[in-house]
Amino acid sequence: MDSISITATCIGLASTITRTSLVVIGFVKDVRAARSDLDAVSRELVSLKTILELLADDVNDSTTQSVPQTLQKQIAGIVTNCTGVVVDIEQTLEKHEGGKLNKAAKWVASGKRDVAKLQLSLEAHKSALEIALDMVTLTLAREIKADTTEILNDTSAIKEDTAQILAEIVRLQEQLPRDGNQRSAGFMLDRYLDNLTSYAETVCDTYLDGSDGSRPISRAGSSGEDGPVNENESALRVISPSLLKLDLENYDEGKEREAAVARLKALEPRVKSTRTEIEASKARERELQRQLEALDDEREKYDPCASAQATHDLNGQTKTDGTLHPAFQLSFGIIEAPASAIPCMAIPCTETVEEFTEADSHAPNKFTDFLREREKQRKINWAEALRKDESI
Repeated sequence: MDSISITATCIGLASTITRTSLVVIGFVKDVRAARSDLDAVSRELVSLKTILELLADDVNDSTTQSVPQTLQKQIAGIVTNCTGVVVDIEQTLEKHEGGKLNKAAKWVASGKRDVAKLQLSLEAHKSALEIALDMVTLTLAREIKADTTEILNDTSAIKEDTAQILAEIVRLQEQLPRDGNQRSAGFMLDRYLDNLTSYAETVCDTYLDGSDGSRPISRAGSSGEDGPVNENESALRVISPSLLKLDLENYDEGKEREAAVARLKALEPRVKSTRTEIEASKARERELQRQLEALDDEREKYDPCASAQATHDLNGQTKTDGTLHPAFQLSFGIIEAPASAIPCMAIPCTETVEEFTEADSHAPNKFTDFLREREKQRKINWAEALRKDESI
């Protein structure tokens, strides 16, 4: 493969990007809800087109020998693979035929999710082409710097640049889409990145061997017989990216675990607030119970006969509006009795009960009925006294 073929491939992909961009613009005009999602796709397409133009210029300006065949094959493979992703985006948008409402419904149902996956794949291919562009620049710089002294002075910078390229390849492979629909594209791109890694390490080894005669970099992570590896060399000890792939299932579980912990922390204030409200409610309940007990004690204090029939007296003595009958309020001491009612209220209830108990202690049911009648008669007297007082 020669530089002309790479240039033609890059130009062909740039033309496909232009056509796809027009399809994206037309789709956004019909489905305004897709604008925010497709804006990101448009930015990726524009950035990818710029990289392709730079790559085509660099390869076209160089000779066939300047860019090795290995690197040319990897670039051509990445560009071809990326062309398939761009075409998939175009076809995904074009399959939503019909009116605006039909397009919008299909976009919400499946199109948005499919385009999001394709965008991730497009971003990965763009990053791979950026790495390839850096590799071409590094290769051309090696050919230009023919002076041995200049190469010696620039060895440290070359090693640092190569280390950055290798680290970027590892990062990109970690972010490759693993969706089933994108498995083929991700696998091919992963293979190209492995080849780019091997080429980058070869370029760095060539620099080291040709500049100061030092041995190639040891990737085993241990020092050789000539002494310890220096700091710059240790930066290039990169294991093959295929061995550094994340286990996506474990990675997703870790993310879900972190999200669950974050949600629990967010719920802690609400839990504390709920507990505080529960404690306050219990305190109010205890206070109401205390007031009821005090009210019962007050009633027994002013009405000794009421304690035996408290339950019976409370039933049926409430008015329809929810307030106690005036006669019942008198027995609780809530209101004062008028002067005319004093004689009626002065009933020797206790003495009568004692007399009744001595005579009929063997008839508890009769005693209970007697108490009810006495209480009923007293309330009738109170009610009559109140009515007389109000009429006056």
